[in-house]
Amino acid sequence: MYENTLFTIEMTGAQLKEALERAASFFPAWPFQPGGSPRLPGYNADSAEGVSYTIDLTQPAGQRIRELAYQGKALNPSAKLRVAVNNYRYAGGGRYEVFRGRPVVYRSSQEVRELLIEYVTRAGVIPTSADGNWQIAPPEAHQAILREARERELRSGNASSR
Repeated sequence: MYENTLFTIEMTGAQLKEALERAASFFPAWPFQPGGSPRLPGYNADSAEGVSYTIDLTQPAGQRIRELAYQGKALNPSAKLRVAVNNYRYAGGGRYEVFRGRPVVYRSSQEVRELLIEYVTRAGVIPTSADGNWQIAPPEAHQAILREARERELRSGNASSR
């Protein structure tokens, strides 16, 4: 596990959209290439909590984020936001240059791992279901990704009955 620390930074709605576009660029375009894998993009594909959005895989990279909203209303590109990121992302890690140099309003002295241990100890129970604040479009692409994930899980022997 990496020794990352937590930052809270200030950014605009437009900058958040830019970060989400970077994350969406890791997904393959739809329709997937014959014989290609719709595998999930891994640790560089960040997501955002507190906003809702759609990743449209029929669009070219850089134009995939649709319906970006905060509290049910379209997110204003000039809106001022506070966003939590780790120190790796803040430094532009994963080619997320949009985070580099943003104003810092909080910097933890503890590693993220320690903060998580404290949270779990305090909360006791951690919700295990996603809240569905973002989705992949079109539905056929979403289903193909889910199928691939299930098949990969079965091959690895980690499948559970759901």
